[in-house]
Amino acid sequence: MISKNLKAKPDQKVIYLSPLIEDIANLRLSEDQKIETHNIKFNIKEPEIFEFTTDARKFQFNRFINQFYELHNIYQNKFKYIIGNSKKKNFIFESSPVRIENTAKEFSVFLPNITNDSDISEVIQVLKSEVHEEFYGITYLKHGLIYLHGKLPDIIKEYLESKFRELNSVNFLIANTVILEGINLPFEVLFILNTYRLQGKELINLIGRVNRLNEIFNSDGVELEKLLPRVHFINNKKYVNTHNGKIQLLRSRVFKDEIQNPTLKSYDDSKLSDHEKEKNSKLKDDEEFLFNPTTNEKDKLKQYLIESGIIHYYRDIDSFIELFSDKIIELNNSQFWNNLDMLERINYLFLEGYEISDYEFIRLSNEPARNYYSNYIYRSRKLSFNQRILNQVRYFESLANNPDPQRRKLYFGDTYGEERYDTAIENSRPAYINLSRKDKTEKVNLAVVKLKMEDDFISYKLNKFVIMLFDYNLISKDDYNLFIYGTYDEKKISLTKSGLTINLISKLDSDNQLKNIDFDPFNNLIANPEFKSYLEDLNDLHRYELNKYIQFTAGT
Repeated sequence: MISKNLKAKPDQKVIYLSPLIEDIANLRLSEDQKIETHNIKFNIKEPEIFEFTTDARKFQFNRFINQFYELHNIYQNKFKYIIGNSKKKNFIFESSPVRIENTAKEFSVFLPNITNDSDISEVIQVLKSEVHEEFYGITYLKHGLIYLHGKLPDIIKEYLESKFRELNSVNFLIANTVILEGINLPFEVLFILNTYRLQGKELINLIGRVNRLNEIFNSDGVELEKLLPRVHFINNKKYVNTHNGKIQLLRSRVFKDEIQNPTLKSYDDSKLSDHEKEKNSKLKDDEEFLFNPTTNEKDKLKQYLIESGIIHYYRDIDSFIELFSDKIIELNNSQFWNNLDMLERINYLFLEGYEISDYEFIRLSNEPARNYYSNYIYRSRKLSFNQRILNQVRYFESLANNPDPQRRKLYFGDTYGEERYDTAIENSRPAYINLSRKDKTEKVNLAVVKLKMEDDFISYKLNKFVIMLFDYNLISKDDYNLFIYGTYDEKKISLTKSGLTINLISKLDSDNQLKNIDFDPFNNLIANPEFKSYLEDLNDLHRYELNKYIQFTAGT
């Protein structure tokens, strides 16, 4: 994007904001590009670093002299250690969604059960009605514990984040790097349970989430002790006669830039294999191709594929262009094309006859998968989240009881996958779960995850192909709107674009409330006094979601 804009506007101004760049020259796209810097040299916070080893020993690390000091410790396991070293708001870092869920389950056993707390009870009732009564999050919330990861639906994740901030009884949050993408939360202590894939810059970024300056210098009074945030590394494996090496990375405040973008001037490919060099060379050629004037339709098509990212779904893009071009010429408003539904059109134009490299997309070459997504897109998205969970669980039950053992397996991707679909296929990935081996509670929580996976697949992959069909005049605007937004109604489409979910818009429609919300001249979503009264009668989750997007007109 920066390169393309530079071609169109050579005097463009770009501002990079990052606390973790070693050499600003490494951001240059060309030798003559000048980037001015403004650095803040002094870091007002200095973390106190501790380590809890697998043999229950506690150390403190002095990063200035690279020395570990053993301290007295009375805690015999990591969960008792966390409780004993915790404060009011605590962030427990784990690496993956599965590990986060397992840690939450194990940790909750050590936490007291919270009773007679009306705020906790209200959130639990909301989660029971809007998600499911067997949602793991309900069980752990009863112990003042919330878990978050990127496989939870966005609105549920954001709602739980807000409850961690607001509720005094919620003291622990277990999450991965997804927490770095959200709002600042009032963490006072950080416990790092897993340092896999965390290097110096990632560690500094993670530690920086503890005791944000707005929490230290707030209107209620200055708490200077928070300028020494406490960070505890809790080892999950033994380091024979040594300590976790990731801790010693914190000795430095300057970390070497890893230049992995082959379009940057400082990129060095001298140590790459021939295959890697060829791959990077092709990437640079494709980017340069975007800037060239096109001379024919096939070149325009290639530019479209590069810019949309569709090019990465195919092993041989030139072969794709040839076959795709032939197919659309043959169609020419044929009755055959008009009789196909959207998923069948995608199968015909984008799947049949190509070598596809995307493992998730290629599933749509199977008719059962197309039928599943067609039902999901045109029917399920309009239902409440709770109803969608119930539908998914019923679907899981039907698969679990299928007489064909292979049909009992469902795709869950690398994060949750436990088995290969076909063990006879060598090197196939364990991306499937055998639903016949899961109990009801496990199916419910897998359904929560699966809905997020499906929404992401549709939003970030499948929709690309529908947009391409529309851009190439192969489907009507009504077909496009119905698939992308679930409606032909322009106001509902605008509401979806503003951030409201399709199922929430359906609820507002059924409650006859769409007439009470509109857009102001600046395209802000506003509501009248009648809607404000309606909002007060909604449950806490719906109120939270609507308040994120809707402003109230003056005098209300």
